[in-house]
Amino acid sequence: MSSNTVFDYATPYDIMAGLWTVQKIIYGPRGEYLDSTPSFVAVYWEHRPKLMHFREDEPETSNSSKRFAHRAAVAQVVSLEFDLKVNGKYSHGESRDVKVTGTETRPDVYHFHLKTKSGDWYNNHYLISPNERHIMGPFVEKNGEIEWIVAQTLTRISYDVPKKYKRELRRSDK
Repeated sequence: MSSNTVFDYATPYDIMAGLWTVQKIIYGPRGEYLDSTPSFVAVYWEHRPKLMHFREDEPETSNSSKRFAHRAAVAQVVSLEFDLKVNGKYSHGESRDVKVTGTETRPDVYHFHLKTKSGDWYNNHYLISPNERHIMGPFVEKNGEIEWIVAQTLTRISYDVPKKYKRELRRSDK
C-alpha cells in the first residue's frame, strides 16, 4: 500500500474510502462471545464528495452466514451494500435490505444507524489511524432488546478500490 494518503481530512467521509479487511467479533447481550467473522469492505466515491458506495462481503471461505443462516440480521450485515448520499457531515442512503443514516462528529468519529426489517444496528466508527478503524455497536431487535453487540476492526489494504470489488448497486426491483 502506498504511504501517500489520497483522502482529505476536511472532506467528511473521505477517510473511509478504500479497500479494508474486517474482523468482526459478535457478543451476546451479556457479553458472552458468540462468533468471529472476517469480511472485506470496499468504500469508494461514485461522485466525490456527494455519493459514496459501500459494499461489505464475507469471503467464500467463511461459514459464519451458514451458522447464523436462521438469523436474517446477521446475514444482512455480513453481505451489505448501499449508496450513501453525503451532505456535509450528514449522510443517508438505502438499499433493498437497509436504510442508513450517518453523522460525522469529527474527522475521526462517525455514527451510523442501519435500519432493517429485523431491527436496528448502531455503529460507532473510531478511526484509530488513517489505516485502522474500530466499529462498535449493538443490534437492537424490534422489541427493543439488544440481541448482539458487534466489535469490528478494519485495516486498510488499499486506498484505491480495484475494479473487481466494484459493481452496480443491487436494486430491489431487479
